[in-house]
Amino acid sequence: MNQEKSTRRVLVVDDDPYLLNLLDLRLAEQGFDVMLASSAHEALTKVEDKKPDIVIADIMMPGMDGYELCACVRANEKLKNIPFIFLSALADTQDKVKGLRLGADDYLTKPFEFHELLARIEILLDRYSRYQETFEQATEIATTGNIEDLGVIDLLQMLSFGQKTGQVHLESGEEEGFLYLRSGKLIAATYRSKQGRAALPTLLSWSQGRFRVKLTDSLSLTPTIESQTDEAIFAALRELDETERIKQELDARSIPVFSAKPKPEAEVQEVLLQLVDGSHSIKEVLAASPLSNLKTIEEIKKMVEKGQIELRPGEKAAPKGMAPPEPEAKEPPGEEAWEPKLPIEVEGAEATRETVPLEKAKPPKEEAAPAGPQVEVKEKLPPQEFNLIVIGTDRDSRNTFIHALSGEEETEGKGETVLNFGRVMMGPHQLNLYGLPGAKRFAPLWQTFIQRVHGMILLANASIEEEVDNLRFALLLLGPRIQGPKIVINTDPTHPEIELGPETYGANTIACLSSDRIKAAWIVSELIAELVR
Repeated sequence: MNQEKSTRRVLVVDDDPYLLNLLDLRLAEQGFDVMLASSAHEALTKVEDKKPDIVIADIMMPGMDGYELCACVRANEKLKNIPFIFLSALADTQDKVKGLRLGADDYLTKPFEFHELLARIEILLDRYSRYQETFEQATEIATTGNIEDLGVIDLLQMLSFGQKTGQVHLESGEEEGFLYLRSGKLIAATYRSKQGRAALPTLLSWSQGRFRVKLTDSLSLTPTIESQTDEAIFAALRELDETERIKQELDARSIPVFSAKPKPEAEVQEVLLQLVDGSHSIKEVLAASPLSNLKTIEEIKKMVEKGQIELRPGEKAAPKGMAPPEPEAKEPPGEEAWEPKLPIEVEGAEATRETVPLEKAKPPKEEAAPAGPQVEVKEKLPPQEFNLIVIGTDRDSRNTFIHALSGEEETEGKGETVLNFGRVMMGPHQLNLYGLPGAKRFAPLWQTFIQRVHGMILLANASIEEEVDNLRFALLLLGPRIQGPKIVINTDPTHPEIELGPETYGANTIACLSSDRIKAAWIVSELIAELVR
C-alpha cells in the first residue's frame, strides 16, 4: 500500500504549526511526499509551482482563507481537478455546505481521527486516478465502457468529481436511457417515457451493459432533477426498494386485468386505463408508464385491493417496447363516454419532457354510519423503522445473507443488480436492509447512506485477503460516523476470526455462513434489542 502512495504528493495548509508538524510526520510514515504551507497565499504559490495530488486545507487563516484558496484552485484550468479536503474547526452545516459548493471534495471537522483522514485521502486519490484513466487521458470527447467494470453510480460520482458537463448514454440489453450533467451535477434523466427522478431508479439498477459519455462545453436543457446528486441517488435507491417489494408481493410476471374500470380521478389512474389491457405483465406496464415505477405499482396494488383489478398468471412475456394501446371505443351502458389521454407533455426538447400533474383525486363521499351500537376500532400504529447497510465484496454472499436475515426467497434477476434490499419485521419494529458493494471504490456510495442509517453489517470471507482489507477500510471510514450497532460477519467459520486492527469502533465479530437462517434470526434479534435500547 505504501509503495503505491510513494509518488503521491500532499499539500497541507494550516496556520497551526503543531498540526502541520503532526500531519507531516504521520503522512510521511504512510509513504506520502508532504508539502507544508502556513497560509493560503503560500499554498497557492506552491500548488502552482509543484502540482500536488491532493490538498488538505484549513478554512480560518489570516489573510486569504481556505474558501478563497479552494475557489482559486477550482478556477485554474490546470489545477481544477485536484482533490481538495477541508480540515476545519467550523462544524456548522452551513460551513460544510459552503465548502462543498465551492468545489471541495470532502469536509472533515476538527478534532479528527487520523485514520479517518487517511481513509478519505485514499478514497479521493483512488477516484482521481480512475477519473484520469477514464476521462483525462481520453483522446476524444466521447468515452465508452462496460457497466460491469464501472457501475452507473460509480460513473456519476466520477463525473461529479471532475465537474463534467455532458450526456451519458446507457444501454442494457435492448433497453437504453440517458443521464445529463451540468458542471458535475445530475440535472436530468430519461428512460422510455419516464423523465427526471422517475427514470433514475431503473437506470441506477443496471449492472450489465454499455455506457457512452459525451462531454460538452454546455448543455441546453431544462433540469428535471432539482435535488443534489447524492440526495437523488438515495431517493432512487429507496424507491427501488419499495418497488421491488411490491413487485414480489404481486408477482411482476402476472397480468393485471380490469374487473371494473373506474372513471379516473388521478393522473396515475388515467395512465393505467391505457396500459392495463389484459395482455401485458406488471413488469411491462411499469416499463411503459411515464410515471415512476413506485407510483404506478402502488396504484395497481390499491386497485387490486379494491377489486378493480384482478391479477392473472402470466407465463409468456409480451414483446418488448410495447406501445400504449388505443382506448376502447365502447363504454359500459349508462356511463358517460370518456377518452383517456396520456399525461400532457411540456413543449421543448425530448430530453426535458415533463408531465403536468392532473387534478388531485377527490376524496370519497362519506357514507352514513350504520344503525346500532358502534365498535371502537383502534388505529394500527406504523412500525418503528431502522435502516441498516450491509456491505460485502462478494455480491452473491451479500445477497444470500440479506435474504437469510429477511427470511425472503431470492427472486429471479435480483442478484444481477448492483444493490439489493431486504426487510425484517419483528413485533412493532422493522429493519430496512440496504446491500452495498464492498470494494473501496464504492466508498462514496457508502457515505451517501451515513446520515440515514442506524447501524451497519460488514461481510467478509476470512480466507480472502481482499475482502478482509475492504472490510477493515469500511470500518475505518464509517465506524466513527455511525453511532448504532456495528457487526462484522466472517462468512467462512472454518477460518480464524477476522482481525480488525487497533480500533474496532465497538464492532462485534461473528462467524456465520451467509445462508445460515437460524443464526441470522439471532443476529436480527440482537440488532433490534440494541437499536431500541
